[in-house]
Amino acid sequence: MVDEAAYKHDVCYIKNKDTKTRNEVCDSDMIKELDDIPNPTIRERLERAVVKPIIKAKKTFGMGSKIYCLKCKTHTDSKNVEHDTSKNGRPMMKGMCLDCGSKRSAVFHH
Repeated sequence: MVDEAAYKHDVCYIKNKDTKTRNEVCDSDMIKELDDIPNPTIRERLERAVVKPIIKAKKTFGMGSKIYCLKCKTHTDSKNVEHDTSKNGRPMMKGMCLDCGSKRSAVFHH
């Protein structure tokens, strides 16, 4: 079931090139499908436990979505985006501003 949800998610991404639709439709649909798996096996539970936080983070922040840049004083796109963990264990995203090249990071809030 997780593989089917992932396949549908991939097809949705291929059909929709804009980040907003990908985040609001494709990612939301995948999370719903993962939640709706009836009687998940242990493997499906493990896969779901790995995939859901990643999809939620992508949905929240989007890959290539705009993040506030302190130097530019506006929301700009990021490049070289990486997911990381802060010193206190919170998931975060690091990248560089496309406009000025300064480093930036954003902490995921639960």
